[in-house]
Amino acid sequence: MLVNLQMTEEQKNKYNALQEELKVEHPDLAEYFTPISSLDEIFLPYTQKERYIDWSQFREIQADYRKSEELANIYIAELNTNHFLERLTDYKEVRNTCDSPIYWCDYGVADNASQVLDYYENLCKEHDDFMNSHSFVILLTPFFAKYDKDWRWHKWGQYIGKYNHEYEYLSAETGIDYVFRFHIYQVEKQEVL
Repeated sequence: MLVNLQMTEEQKNKYNALQEELKVEHPDLAEYFTPISSLDEIFLPYTQKERYIDWSQFREIQADYRKSEELANIYIAELNTNHFLERLTDYKEVRNTCDSPIYWCDYGVADNASQVLDYYENLCKEHDDFMNSHSFVILLTPFFAKYDKDWRWHKWGQYIGKYNHEYEYLSAETGIDYVFRFHIYQVEKQEVL
C-alpha cells in the first residue's frame, strides 16, 4: 500500500530549530540550512510537479497516462531525502535486507510517474503477500541532460521508459531531456507526538 505523508507542527518546529543550530555551527554552509513551512518543500506531491520546475522547456518522452488521483502518493524529492522520512513525517523507512523479495528491484529509472506506478503494481502482483502486508512510499528524483552532465544510465537501475538510449551519459543523448530516478521505500507508521 502506498502511503500519504503527513508532518506535524512539532516535527516542523524541531526541524527548523535544527536548521538554525546548524547555521550557527557551520556559518560557511549556512545557505544549505533552510527552514521549511510545509512538507511539500521536501516531499513535493508528483501531482504538483509544475511547482518544481517549468517542464515546458523540456521534451517529454511519454506523458503521464494515469489519473492524477492515482499518482497522489508519489513524491518528487532530492536524492537521499528518504533520510528525512522519520524526522519530518508520520512514517519511517524500514531497511530492506537481501531476504526482501523486492530488494534488488525497488529502484530504477522512468520517464514519468505513471510508468513507476505500473511497475509498483506489477511488484504487488508478483509479491502479493509481501507487498500487501507492508507500506511503501515512492520518491522520484528528476535528472536533466542539460544540468546533470555526469548522469549515467547504468548506475541507477533498470530503465522502464520508452526511450532507446544509445550512450552511457544522458547528456550525450539526443531526443531526451530528463528522466526520473525512482525508489520504492518500505515504511512503517511511527508514533508522532
